[in-house]
Amino acid sequence: MSTNVKKPLTEKQHTKRTITIALIVMVALVVAAVAGAIAYSKYLNNGGPQRRLISFETENYEVNNCMFTYCYLNAVYNAKDGYGAMLANMAPSQTAPDFTMSLSTQYYDYGTQSGQAQTWHEYFINMAANQIQSDLCYAEEAIANKFEYKDLDKDIDEYIESLKDTAKKEKLDLDKYLKKLYGNAVKEQDVRDVLELQIFAAKYKEKINDDKSAAVTDKQLDAYKKDNAADIETVNYYSFEFGNISSEDAANVTDDQKDQISAQASNDADTLLEKINAAEGMDAKIEAFKTFVKDHLTALNSAEDVTDPLTEEELEAEIESKTAESKDKKYDDANDFGDWAFKDGHKAGEAVKVETGSGIYTVFLLTKEAGTDDSATKNVHHILLTEDKYGSDKKAKAKAEEVLAEYNKGKKGAEAFEAVAEKYNEDGSSFYENVTEGTMVAEFNDWLFDAARKEGDTDIVKTEYGYHVMYFDGDGVAKWKADAISSIVSEAMTEYETKMIEKRKDDIKINTDNLWKISDTVPASAIADETTTLAGGTAPIETAPVEHDHDGDGVADHDASAHDTSAETTVADATEPAEETTVADETTVESDTTAA
Repeated sequence: MSTNVKKPLTEKQHTKRTITIALIVMVALVVAAVAGAIAYSKYLNNGGPQRRLISFETENYEVNNCMFTYCYLNAVYNAKDGYGAMLANMAPSQTAPDFTMSLSTQYYDYGTQSGQAQTWHEYFINMAANQIQSDLCYAEEAIANKFEYKDLDKDIDEYIESLKDTAKKEKLDLDKYLKKLYGNAVKEQDVRDVLELQIFAAKYKEKINDDKSAAVTDKQLDAYKKDNAADIETVNYYSFEFGNISSEDAANVTDDQKDQISAQASNDADTLLEKINAAEGMDAKIEAFKTFVKDHLTALNSAEDVTDPLTEEELEAEIESKTAESKDKKYDDANDFGDWAFKDGHKAGEAVKVETGSGIYTVFLLTKEAGTDDSATKNVHHILLTEDKYGSDKKAKAKAEEVLAEYNKGKKGAEAFEAVAEKYNEDGSSFYENVTEGTMVAEFNDWLFDAARKEGDTDIVKTEYGYHVMYFDGDGVAKWKADAISSIVSEAMTEYETKMIEKRKDDIKINTDNLWKISDTVPASAIADETTTLAGGTAPIETAPVEHDHDGDGVADHDASAHDTSAETTVADATEPAEETTVADETTVESDTTAA
């Protein structure tokens, strides 16, 4: 029996084996490092650091920074879409934003009136934060009161599908579309998480609103009518003005000529007033007014001293404009007509001459005396079907016809129509109650307020929004009551929300530091198609930008050398959890802001 004994390795063999093992280990480490780098890069590009930063917490909800970024940028885009209206409402101390630049270096308000300077970044942070706090309060209140909304998942899925449809039109998938609008941080799940909160809160708020609307009593309506007569009483009238001199002509008119024009205006007004008063009955008075105005404007246009007369079409448009009835006008103390019509008890059919400016005279023919508007509002159900969803106008129309046919084959009535609407409607609501004339788009309005309309009528109406399958559900309350109910409920909802937020303010933890870790720029890809740069509110040279040190590292977060505001940059991962604070009594999210 023999035994095999291993010979010891020679020094050369030992060295070779050691090198081989070292190489294997080195390769393994390199592979692991590369894999780790790839994984970490993916973590960064998927918004990982922001997702682990919690901005708001309640017993049942968490809002992380990815979700907050989505809300923040939506606030920005809403402002951007309503840019003209936003500019119109700005105070002298405010400036417009340039959405292509960092919003932290631009001032929403320099504080010259408010006393507190605020950047546009802070403005949008607070706007988004206020909305989230309100949603959290409503959602927690809903859970506490065992409110359920069974279609929540369905509504979320439908919204996501609508986003996918929009993305498809831009030849993008949903991930790339979200990246275009919100940068790397926001993914589909983040949107779903926000929607879960927002829709649930909105449905509970809608329930509370409906409950309060149903609870309005006749006693409340009578009290409102008595206390708010000036707000709910209206008049209808025709009016025509004499003697108004344009600013261009005024510079070339002497004082004597102005006196002559004024005297002629007074005489013309007297003539019109006489013709109206001489007519018998409302229709005749209106005809007298229109005939005089037509003849007067025609004569003025053909006068020898007119250097640039209106064309026949332009003259017809001018006559139509000047002979249109003014409807549902509230009290106005701009001239004596307001007191004459509302306070002096004058009746429909009466007319008056009023000096409405220096040397300017206006004749008013009252066609409805001051009082509440008792005209009926309308109730309507509809199902909206759009070209966007069905691919073409022809297919959307065909679908509308198919949907109406489905309703006509089954049970009739509002409840049956709503069952069909639940399957197909693309609008946020399928039922509009107490609709006042003129509030809906023209085609919708004309069908709804057709004098021949009867309860149960159905039809298909096309508007700029798509095809509407309509169901008329009869008259609502009188218009003044609809306005009164709206005002009473609005006041009640404000009181309810104020008390609810006060009750739940300690239930919402705001991680303030985390709020300021989101980017202060709009992703470049979201505004890449802009053809012009919006006029911007950069701080003047003598005013230094407000600097923030929200993370406490001693470096101003918005200093150009320390803060990368590119769309692709993700927020650095925090090494320490943010300090938790409860929601403050104020609606402003406080920041460590000091005006330089």
